[in-house]
Amino acid sequence: MILTDDFVFVHQPKTGGTFVAKTLVRIYQARTKRGLVHNLPRKIQKRVQRFVTPDFMVLGKHANCREIPEAYRDKPILATVRNPYDRNVSLYEYKWWKKSPFYSEEKMKEIFPRFPDISFEGYLNFLYYIYLPAQVKNIDFDDEHSFGLQTWQFVDFFFENPAEVLAKIGPDYIASQGYKADMHDMRFIRTCRLNQDLFDFLLNAGYARNEIEFILDSPKIFPPVLFPLEGGRSEEQTWQQYYTPELKHLVRTSEELIFAMFPEFDI
Repeated sequence: MILTDDFVFVHQPKTGGTFVAKTLVRIYQARTKRGLVHNLPRKIQKRVQRFVTPDFMVLGKHANCREIPEAYRDKPILATVRNPYDRNVSLYEYKWWKKSPFYSEEKMKEIFPRFPDISFEGYLNFLYYIYLPAQVKNIDFDDEHSFGLQTWQFVDFFFENPAEVLAKIGPDYIASQGYKADMHDMRFIRTCRLNQDLFDFLLNAGYARNEIEFILDSPKIFPPVLFPLEGGRSEEQTWQQYYTPELKHLVRTSEELIFAMFPEFDI
């Protein structure tokens, strides 16, 4: 999470947030180098300086909206959002689950005898049918799933009372757009058009065009890969290549809330 005088940035993992965070640091570093803060009172200098040091994410890299300090809760909240199909593939290929398994290695090998060798199909079915129901208490999962992994994480990051919302999710709740009253006041930018969306947001927030124009041509910025010889994927590995019709149906029906909020993802 990054706190600024203009907005708060909340970083949900694997949605392009590393690009946003590092871009904001670059902007504040440039301001400091130009001496724009030197004439400010010392207390304000210290507050600005927080954002140009390596530990600028003062509340933790992936703190959620409920962890925003009281003094900043009246500010707009910026976050990145990613197509659920694509994010599932990104989480799988990042392979963090090899270093930090969902369960003990012994239990994982009971489920996957060849662990950590897991296919994408096995990975996804495990998350939706075994791991997620075990994590969410007091909610019955039917064959079509009340909600999926992506929705669970999305609600946890951006809603005030996640448990109450998860219990309400269903066709009526989604069709009536009841989620609008339950969610924090968010400004979402899409991972698939990250450069343009971030530039537009900052320009509308009052940032000078000449200090943010570099964003439009900036290359992707990736988080550290846990397994350098394995993690990540090439540009040619599109998310569509990973899905069978059955897997795509599982995600589409499970993540109905996100697809309703962001219909452009429904492809």
